[in-house]
Amino acid sequence: MQQFRTLFHPTDLSAASEVAFLHALKLAVMNKSSLTLLHVAGKHEHVHSNHFPSVRATLEGWGEIPSHSDKAAVLPWA
Repeated sequence: MQQFRTLFHPTDLSAASEVAFLHALKLAVMNKSSLTLLHVAGKHEHVHSNHFPSVRATLEGWGEIPSHSDKAAVLPWA
């Protein structure tokens, strides 16, 4: 299997882009690599950090980290 040290995921934060985010996060977990998200949008679109998908909630849902774990649990290999 190809090993990635870093993954880069551009997103427009639409519902359709959520599947791509899940794939990118799964690849990052499988390869123990970092994942960088970049929001791409129109020049007048306002985005708050809570619009981004929740890495922690997703990892908890997959059973990769325990619920209510410390922030360090998101990157146990770091």
